Amino acid sequence: ESAKLSLGEDFNLGQLALDISEEQESVEAIACYKARVAYSTICRAVICDDSGFVIPSLNGYPGIKVGRELKEKGINHFLELAKPDPLEAYWIMALTYLDSSLSEPKIFISKREGYLISEMRGDLNKPFIKSSLNGCYILAGQSKTIAEMTEEEFKRCASSNRWQELKDYLKNKS
Repeated sequence: ESAKLSLGEDFNLGQLALDISEEQESVEAIACYKARVAYSTICRAVICDDSGFVIPSLNGYPGIKVGRELKEKGINHFLELAKPDPLEAYWIMALTYLDSSLSEPKIFISKREGYLISEMRGDLNKPFIKSSLNGCYILAGQSKTIAEMTEEEFKRCASSNRWQELKDYLKNKS
């Protein structure tokens, strides 16, 4: 969905669900590995996206394991971590592209800094909300959680530049 929204009608996109391990050390390494495996499986150009949530004061926890930690421990675990004071944190997102003209995936990275708070605020059912953490995460310089933002505010303040960078790369490539 992110690819379709970001790249628009300029590109013919499809989605394929592959079960690819995520045992690498970083978001960037995972996204690159996924691109290599996906490309070798379907022999067509691929786009892969991965993200992590990093709390520096907790040695980078949960990092690449954010999805697993949310599933196993739930959002209340993260709310408790932010008591009594908010914790500095950031989302790191890696987008990769690989086709037959490249020997390695092209990678586009975005980082969104902010802080984790100890209460849920906003609507997690908005189409741009991809994680329940966005109900307790406030971007640096903002006063609302991502889940409290309107779609316009999200596009202005929270969306990353990685998709536009990929779009520019692809347009310049052809």
